[in-house]
Amino acid sequence: MHEFSLAMPMRDIALEHARAHGAVRVSKVVCRIGAMRQVVPELMHTAFEAVCSGTLAEGAELDIEIEPVHVTCNACGREAVCETVTYECPHCEAYEIRLEGGTDMLLTSISLELEDEHGHHDPAQRAGA
Repeated sequence: MHEFSLAMPMRDIALEHARAHGAVRVSKVVCRIGAMRQVVPELMHTAFEAVCSGTLAEGAELDIEIEPVHVTCNACGREAVCETVTYECPHCEAYEIRLEGGTDMLLTSISLELEDEHGHHDPAQRAGA
């Protein structure tokens, strides 16, 4: 289950931003993960929850956006965008395809809760990653 090895750096980056901004809590992390990484979203949520336990990110919402794979068929010349990994052309079913993209993993935003000057939490703060 490689989701844990992906969740740990996401947690670390979120905590780094939280410390840098004096946050009292990380409330949400949004990431884009390429389909070629073959991440199971349910397992990623479980892994993220586990690695965040006992930190400022405990209970943070994880929003996963899947980056699709672009398929070009060498047999029929058609192109397609797929949200799952495929090894055959979705049009002609030939196995002569070229896959592009779908390999990135980007942390696109982090939502933090900060304390205002009166010690109240302000849940509306966001930090770019």
